[in-house]
Amino acid sequence: MKVCVLSVCHNSYEESLVFLDSVSASVRGTGVEVELYFIDNSARVDREFTTTLNELDLGYEVHYVRSDNLGYFPSIAAAVRRLGLSLAAYAYVIVSNVDLRFDSRFFAVLKESPVPKGVAALAPSIQSSHLGVDRNPKILRRPSGRKLRLNRWLFQHPLSHAALRTVSRFRLRAREVLRSARAPTKARGRSSDVAIYAPHGSCVVLTREFVRREENITYPIFLFCEEIYIAEKARRFGLDIVYNPELVVYDDEHASTSLMMPKAYRKRNVEALSYVLDNYEF
Repeated sequence: MKVCVLSVCHNSYEESLVFLDSVSASVRGTGVEVELYFIDNSARVDREFTTTLNELDLGYEVHYVRSDNLGYFPSIAAAVRRLGLSLAAYAYVIVSNVDLRFDSRFFAVLKESPVPKGVAALAPSIQSSHLGVDRNPKILRRPSGRKLRLNRWLFQHPLSHAALRTVSRFRLRAREVLRSARAPTKARGRSSDVAIYAPHGSCVVLTREFVRREENITYPIFLFCEEIYIAEKARRFGLDIVYNPELVVYDDEHASTSLMMPKAYRKRNVEALSYVLDNYEF
């Protein structure tokens, strides 16, 4: 089984080495063929890192791709175009940040699972090191236009944004407590799969069925709301998105986005929500 990993780094070289090592440890002995494209859109290239990268024997192919800082998904799209990659040649395409770690069983579980039919993407369990919660499912049900417009308004003002962050963290913790009491809809595939609306954007496993229809990542926004782009494309294609808690990654808390100034963070979210509201029918 061939898997493509499209990972984006922005000034996170220390986290990147941990990320790359975790892929190596997870893929070892599984027979999974991993081709990883390390897309570096950092402000300045760390020559010590690139030298180390060339010397590493990770047990899988790593391709270093230098990129302008176009944003998360736009940098991936530019790299795919420039390299002429055919994403449909892979059983899965994993899109991720580099400030996370794969569980040692991640690729073994992925290989042991049958390729889902009628599924666009798999949402893994993303264990937050800071909050101590699973960041998936990101969105269980499709939001209304009213809710998205409210969120956009909240991001436009510092105080309301602070309140939104507090509420979001509370909801994440409350969801962990209530998760076992829920009876979610079963999706096609394994019994552990749960049908959801959207996956968390920090690590998404796209299936061949998705990339056959969407040959490249066409979301043009610098950052945020990537999960809604994937969800709406899947919806248009008539495909499911499923949450599989047996696939586990560990999130080291947005090493890049945590460095953004609050004003820039809010501006990027407003831009993303405006795009979503303008381009999809909510």
